[in-house]
Amino acid sequence: MTPKNKYDSIVVGAGPAGFAAAVASARAGAKTLLLEMFPFGGGAWTAGCMTLIFDCTPQRGIMEEFHRRLNAKGGWKPWRSKTTFLVNPEIVKVVIDDMLMEAGVTVRYHTLLQEARVEGGRISEVITASKSGRETWEAKVFIDATGDGDLGAFAGCGYDMGRPEDGKMQPASMNAVIGGWPEGIGDGEDLAEEILATFDQLGFDLSYRRTRLFEIPGMPALRRCMWTHLYGLDPTDAASLTAATIEGRRQIHAAVDCLRSSRDPRFENLYVAFTGPAPAIREGRRIHGEYTLTIDDLRAGRAFEDGVLEVAFNVDIHHVDPAEGRRLVNEKIPRYQVPYRCLVAQDRSNLLMAGRCISGDFRAHASYRTTSDCVAMGEVAGRAAAIASREGVAVQQVDPKIITLLEMKET
Repeated sequence: MTPKNKYDSIVVGAGPAGFAAAVASARAGAKTLLLEMFPFGGGAWTAGCMTLIFDCTPQRGIMEEFHRRLNAKGGWKPWRSKTTFLVNPEIVKVVIDDMLMEAGVTVRYHTLLQEARVEGGRISEVITASKSGRETWEAKVFIDATGDGDLGAFAGCGYDMGRPEDGKMQPASMNAVIGGWPEGIGDGEDLAEEILATFDQLGFDLSYRRTRLFEIPGMPALRRCMWTHLYGLDPTDAASLTAATIEGRRQIHAAVDCLRSSRDPRFENLYVAFTGPAPAIREGRRIHGEYTLTIDDLRAGRAFEDGVLEVAFNVDIHHVDPAEGRRLVNEKIPRYQVPYRCLVAQDRSNLLMAGRCISGDFRAHASYRTTSDCVAMGEVAGRAAAIASREGVAVQQVDPKIITLLEMKET
């Protein structure tokens, strides 16, 4: 093991949770490495081209700083409420790079996690693959911010996937940026219903029956469209991911071809500017933690002694099977807290989770998985990792009151 490959904390995954975890860890004084398979950070915002951010009001700290930096570059715009915003994915990439570099994080893009080695109930090192070959990385504390719980699974942790009765998961979506829209359409709410009617008149089988058009700050001629549901996708299986990605692209191009064929002059100039580099995944593994957040906790608006952040978003479940519907179902809930124990792996003494792979049940996950809440989880996990590595203690021994965001004021 060469000294350069030894770190205090290693974060795997540079999405909303991972970039925040790495920044928080490094700012707290830990020598921090961030590993990411894509050539950029941002996860769902960039690789998934998911340009809508919900539930921003409860979150301060790094999420608020991220908001201000995007806004300063023209990459942030309010959308219909005080808690929901539209972002520019290209500006997101640059802002994340800036925050990581300024914090002193060692960033390794183009690097895929392959293996985790465990000794005495703790992860000793991880193995990656890249253009540099297979490499070994050692740390005192690890953070799984892969979204799908890859690190936890590779380390032998228990996990759940899908709804308990049949294991079915929410579908992914292939997002696309489409140009050639008529001038003055705004967010296209009125036009959206006419788009859906056009698809129906022409017999086009739209897999996701919501056709909103989302503005992209700084890209006035383009709209982001989410017109697909990729049912049956297993995000932990490369063959399944490949098939879904190909199918998602096919559906997007077929949908645009269909609209152009309608002879409606508003659609005659449409074109696909680009599809997301990967499907936007809603659900994967949920790693077993010291506590499992449940739908009953959410419905009760529960607070916890070790609560570290607050979530205000509703339960948002996209139909898991097209036979059950091709839209989504919402359940309004009161604000609730996420306890630190949900971020602490049950089976390993030096593993934290951040993002949608934390410990929760199927329905609870459909609320806390929103990206602004994932940023907050990452910040908490990064702080905890720095403390655990500095003090030489298990992550279970970190005092939640030191890392909580619940009382944090705007930075």
